[in-house]
Amino acid sequence: MQKYCLTREKIDKIAAYVGFAIKSGAFVPGVDNIKASNGIKLVIADATLSDNSFRRVSRYAEERGIPLALSDNLAEICRKDAVKAAGIKNADLAAAILKTFESN
Repeated sequence: MQKYCLTREKIDKIAAYVGFAIKSGAFVPGVDNIKASNGIKLVIADATLSDNSFRRVSRYAEERGIPLALSDNLAEICRKDAVKAAGIKNADLAAAILKTFESN
């Protein structure tokens, strides 16, 4: 798990990918929904996620070999204030989001 500090450009780019995931039905908000879903390819957790919820989602991701990214900007990225954890089910979008998180 890696915590990423994002520039405005990266936030906008990731928000566009997340928007595509939302429109295509490949966006899964919330820890319980993530754990209940099959086919999650990437988990994004907000830094403000409670310790218990973070442990649950990180264990889920680790057990399944799913990348987990920690961001200070998830609500802004998703354009939804209450989202503290999200899963992406589309492999191509997940790869693009992770690549953007990791880029310099």
